[in-house]
Parts: sequence; structure tokens; C-alpha cells
Amino acid sequence: MTRSGTSATLTGLLRAVTHREPGESPQAQPSAAGPGPAAVLVGLVGGAGTTTLTRALGPPAQDAGRVLPAPDGRPLVLVTRSTAAGMAAALEAVSTSRQLGHDRPALVVVGDGPWPAPPQARARLRLLRDPQRLRIVVELPYVVGWRDVDDPLTDGQPFKAYGSAVARLAADLAAAGTSTSPAPAPAPAPAAASPDAALPVSV
Repeated sequence: MTRSGTSATLTGLLRAVTHREPGESPQAQPSAAGPGPAAVLVGLVGGAGTTTLTRALGPPAQDAGRVLPAPDGRPLVLVTRSTAAGMAAALEAVSTSRQLGHDRPALVVVGDGPWPAPPQARARLRLLRDPQRLRIVVELPYVVGWRDVDDPLTDGQPFKAYGSAVARLAADLAAAGTSTSPAPAPAPAPAAASPDAALPVSV
């Protein structure tokens, strides 16, 4: 399968995860359900899985790398890992995104291993679970079986918990996209009055 044929797979990934019968092929099939949500994703630490998440959401979701972009009307998704450093980066990024003028971003916390997050990371995540700060917090599990494949979305075993979490994020982003319309164009400045123009008459 080509790289271009593996992108818009959220619904297909979920279908393969939730409807696969015992003994059926574990590979997710491409979806024909249409495009994913328009959103811009920013990785806050290395190895957070931003690229894989962007592909799972499908186009037109965009991986913006590690730099917070200026607001452009699309929902912002911050992606980090469930480590103390990852959650410290999330606290800083949420504050910076607000200064840049973003509406409440979504936060995705990707497990850094098959074990619970450390206490410091959990404490920082509790601080961030505030609807005044974030529109949604989604925790993605660490998938052990993906360590031994080249491409988890085509070669890996579909993982129900991961797919369900991505679906929750996608539904929130889709709702944000439908409720967010581009800012109206500024009204043209009124033309300067001619010296011969009629003035209002007081009666």
C-alpha cells in the first residue's frame, strides 16, 4: 500500500478495531467515509506520536511540527507524552497558545510506556483538566505491538483503546470546526465626503 493510501483511516481504523471477528485479518482498511476534521497538531516533545495521530485523523488534519502557529480558525491540538517533562511542556504550551490568541486547544497525552504515568506528570495533568484552559483532554495508550512494525497504521495490530480515543478527539474537533466560521472581512472604510455633498438639515 502506498503512503498516500494510508492517511484518511480514522473511521476505517475504528471499523477494523471494533468489528473484527476472531481470526480475521488485523489490518485496518481505508475508509470511504470522507475527510477527517480540520485541525492543526503540534508536538510538544520528541516521540509524542504526532505524525501517527495526524494520519489516523486523516486529511485535512495537519502536522505543524514543534512550532505553535498563529491562529487561523482551525482547532489547535497539542500532543505530548505522559512524562514529567512532557506535561511541563504542555503547561507552557497552553499558556503560550493563549498569548498567541488561540481559543482553548485540545490536549492529547500519549502514554510513554505500558505503565502508569509518574506522579509528577499526573499532578500536572490534573492542573490542565480545566475547561477554561482546554476544550478536551484525550489520553492515548502506549501500544506495545507497534514497536516492531514499520508503520503502525498499516502493518500494526489495530488497538481498540487507541482507536476509541482518536474517535473521541475527532468528534470534538469536528464539532469545533462546524461551530467556528472564518472571521468576517473588515467593512470598507467610508468614502471621504465631498465638499459639495449635502449636509443634514435640522428642522
